[in-house]
Amino acid sequence: MGLSLKDDKLIVPAYDANGNLTTVQMIGEDGKKMFLKGAQVRGSSFTLTSSKGHDDSTPVYLAEGLATGVSVWLALNKLAEVHVCSSAGNILSVAASLQRKYPARDFIICADNDRFTSGNSGLTHALEAATSDGGKVTLPNFPDGGSGTAFYDLHLASGLGEVRRQLGTLVVAPYPPEPGLYRLALE
Repeated sequence: MGLSLKDDKLIVPAYDANGNLTTVQMIGEDGKKMFLKGAQVRGSSFTLTSSKGHDDSTPVYLAEGLATGVSVWLALNKLAEVHVCSSAGNILSVAASLQRKYPARDFIICADNDRFTSGNSGLTHALEAATSDGGKVTLPNFPDGGSGTAFYDLHLASGLGEVRRQLGTLVVAPYPPEPGLYRLALE
């Protein structure tokens, strides 16, 4: 089951690491998001992937939301495997379940840069997941005065080329992060 529309809502299926459908997320025209009541969300994700398949040498990307996941996937020429976690709080669970399934693959978490909120939850959850599961974190950076927080916002503001460039910029920091403590490192 892929993306679909029903009653003016985008239907996003979510699967566990074994490929079992566990829930669906419904996204309204107003951006409001809901899951099926009582369904398993933790550890479930929607996957954007290439028909060419993947091997242990290709990284797995994790994105907080669908728009970010699509922007990352497009910036990587639709060749990457991108798991949409549906929330910052679910990144750790998805990363852990996929790490068990793909122990030899690298994980890159495409964090939202929630720099306007106390504690920057997007970066905090991404760093927690990376620390627990040996992943790496990247997050979008915006020019001074830029209001975006996600790679989707960067895509709209600066194009896919800039998203692609910034996906190669990794965050290096201890967990838990403290304000002003993280730095960016090019690999």
